[in-house]
Amino acid sequence: MRIAHYGTFDVENYGDLLFPLVLERRLAGRGHALVHVSPRGGEPVWGDCVATIPTQAADRLDFEGAIVGGGHLIHAQPSDVAAYRDSAGGGLFAYADLWLGATLRAAALRVPIVWNAPGVPGTLPAETAALLRWAVGEAAYLAGRDETSRGFLEQAGCTGEIAVVLDTAIEVARLWSPAELDAAWA
Repeated sequence: MRIAHYGTFDVENYGDLLFPLVLERRLAGRGHALVHVSPRGGEPVWGDCVATIPTQAADRLDFEGAIVGGGHLIHAQPSDVAAYRDSAGGGLFAYADLWLGATLRAAALRVPIVWNAPGVPGTLPAETAALLRWAVGEAAYLAGRDETSRGFLEQAGCTGEIAVVLDTAIEVARLWSPAELDAAWA
């Protein structure tokens, strides 16, 4: 199964760069091919990270499932990340493309989309809340990264079960075996 994984995996942020590695390790051996999708895309930010494709390229990609998360992605504010501000569009839609764009693409392909513990960093304006309610309604599974995010989803009028799970980066301890860490240290 080819799965598109949406998040900010193309910026120099330790936590954001862990999410694809954790997901790849978690899904290893299950026959899934992951395509990591970020606002700018490109080669790995650091040598041991993953390459990503830009959200615009994902709009032309066929896949059988989509995952949104992790990080504080669920908002529609222009990005304050310099790398996104300096790209085409000035970062205006960088974050909205990660959840709304992902959901639109999944809906067009008629494939499931899950929200893997993204965060909602604040109260959403009414227009964004209406889009969010639609997107959440499309999710086959919805988990927020904390109680605060669940509260903002509920405040936006999202209904149904909203799971709260630990930030997936908590699994960093499972990324490398003791033997792999010893080899890297040596």
